[in-house]
Amino acid sequence: MQSKEKLEEVIDYLVERFSHEFSGDKILQFPKFDFDYDPEDPDLIKNSAEGLIKCGCVIFRNFMPSNEARVLEKEFSAFANSVKNEVGRDDDDIEKDYFILCGKKSKYKNIKDLVGVGKPTIQTSKIHNEGMIQIFNIDNLFVKYRKTLEMYGRHKFVLDVLTMDDGPYCYAAGTYNEENVHTLNQEINKIYNRGDLVFSPFNKDRVIPLLGKKEGLIISFQNGAH
Repeated sequence: MQSKEKLEEVIDYLVERFSHEFSGDKILQFPKFDFDYDPEDPDLIKNSAEGLIKCGCVIFRNFMPSNEARVLEKEFSAFANSVKNEVGRDDDDIEKDYFILCGKKSKYKNIKDLVGVGKPTIQTSKIHNEGMIQIFNIDNLFVKYRKTLEMYGRHKFVLDVLTMDDGPYCYAAGTYNEENVHTLNQEINKIYNRGDLVFSPFNKDRVIPLLGKKEGLIISFQNGAH
């Protein structure tokens, strides 16, 4: 038997062994996570914070005026299209005047590095989330729209939700807070040399599709499966 087949057998065993972590009625009992943004609703912060804490994600419809969202989308899309054939193309990073395109062997290894450089850094994934471009320090790239980005990114409502007591985007509800799930997932990803956030062995019933229009807002804990 080839080594890959043996590894697949081990993975199947581990998934079965820890199946109680991924299935059962309790995982489906999550609070509401989808809200219409209404600043006049006195219970919105409390209810959405509960959804965020227990599910790990929450979405707010119509958080940003649609006309402002369209302007930002046009600018972001134009920039993404202008760099998509360069970012991740070479092994080394490509440093431009106003930003850095991360290479396959980028010296920026983690979020701290990507954000800490101060200069906008752009990376993409060729294996998972194919075609997705991530921009760090985006407000230093789109200076013209910095006030808009700060207004919505650091909105008091967002901060209030986050400081409570504690393409299509899908999230596996509750996985951000389950240590055994993370441990198993990390071991599987080490075997296949995949990124830490690639996640497949869980009950698909807990998947939440977070779909919406451009003016919506999605908040999620990024250490959960997504």
